[in-house]
Amino acid sequence: RNVLSNGILYTSNESYYYIFKGSIIYRIECQIIGTLITGEIDCTDLKEKLFFNKDKPAIINLNIGTIIYIYIYECGFSHDRFYIHCDAASYGLVSPFLENGPLFSFKKPIGSVSVSAHKLLGSSMPCGVLISRKMHMTDFSTNIEYIATLDTTIRKSKCSHANLYMLRFKLEMSHWTSKRRKMAHVVLMPHVTMKMFDDFLCDLVRKREIWYGSGEVQPVCLAEKIGASNCASSIHGNYSINGIYIQMDIKIKLCQFGV
Repeated sequence: RNVLSNGILYTSNESYYYIFKGSIIYRIECQIIGTLITGEIDCTDLKEKLFFNKDKPAIINLNIGTIIYIYIYECGFSHDRFYIHCDAASYGLVSPFLENGPLFSFKKPIGSVSVSAHKLLGSSMPCGVLISRKMHMTDFSTNIEYIATLDTTIRKSKCSHANLYMLRFKLEMSHWTSKRRKMAHVVLMPHVTMKMFDDFLCDLVRKREIWYGSGEVQPVCLAEKIGASNCASSIHGNYSINGIYIQMDIKIKLCQFGV
């Protein structure tokens, strides 16, 4: 709002509810854009609303996508008359690792990106990260003498305990898991406790003994990816059951992607 004081906020009807609440708090006119059956923004509706209000700057909130800046230019908006924010709360931390995922970066004309740390990363306390172009933070920058740093946040600095706890929890879980399984890839949501995971592991080992013992299922050969000495398939003969301690050759992903 400070960058484009009389701008209009454009956001899809699938956006996070606080986007609409924020427009009320900051007294920004909001235009709600329709979405297609796939959930993506309706670019035709966006273009029509942009063209109708082309006398006012555009502030656009997107769920990661940035390709629409092409339409902004087509509607006559110069670079200094629009601002794009990418709301990448959950998906932003996954997108860079997807082969055909949406590519968003500051090489494109976006102003800021936000991601959540309490979702995929698993912080037990709600916290997030906002990355913005430095020039947009000038109005919020305040030199705090007694902590010898520059505060660029709207609601002053957030509590850093959430980030420290997140790292500590991840390290403890990783250390514990390495003692229980020789090889594993585990992604856990923050509500998953040690006991829940331990119960799951015990059930999995019992089930695997039944599956492999009956011969109905055979471990997949992963020698090319993890090496023959680590492969539990019948080809390399490394599979064995010893109580709860078991060589794992599969990736267990306990992850829910929410909006």
